[in-house]
Amino acid sequence: MHVHQDGLTRILDGLDVGGRGDVLHKGRAGDVKVLIGEASVTTAGGVRTVTFPVTWTNLTQNAYGRVEPVLALDEPGLAAPTAPAGGQQATAVLERKDGSTWTALPLSTGTGGGHGPSAPFALAPGQSRTLTYRLKLTGYQKASVQLVGQALLDGSGSSAPTVGDTAGQLALG
Repeated sequence: MHVHQDGLTRILDGLDVGGRGDVLHKGRAGDVKVLIGEASVTTAGGVRTVTFPVTWTNLTQNAYGRVEPVLALDEPGLAAPTAPAGGQQATAVLERKDGSTWTALPLSTGTGGGHGPSAPFALAPGQSRTLTYRLKLTGYQKASVQLVGQALLDGSGSSAPTVGDTAGQLALG
């Protein structure tokens, strides 16, 4: 049996797959560019609402049938509005526009947070997809928030390969 395995190993080692990209279409880091766009800001009733686009672009020659967009805050000073009353802690609500409705998302992708309701989409080679998000802030005085955007393949959770990611400051006005 070792003779056949050794021969097969030599054949596989001799294959030149360099320059052919992701031949198994499993995705690699950097395959999808994630870009957080400029925000528009409105304030009403003490709530600052920041609306902004996030664009995912396939930079490869591979078609991805299921890209899972992920967006989260990286701001430890913010809490969901369900925080205990009486404190002066700033609160935030993160939402994604799905058609004509807004879908609430977790503020972070940390332990147990997940990345909210699924909204996967296909990305052909060179194709882009833009989603609109909004952030409702109460009691938050800083001029910007730190956001993290990712693209996961197949949406299967923590085992899904990350094929794109970015982090940046979102100006709040």
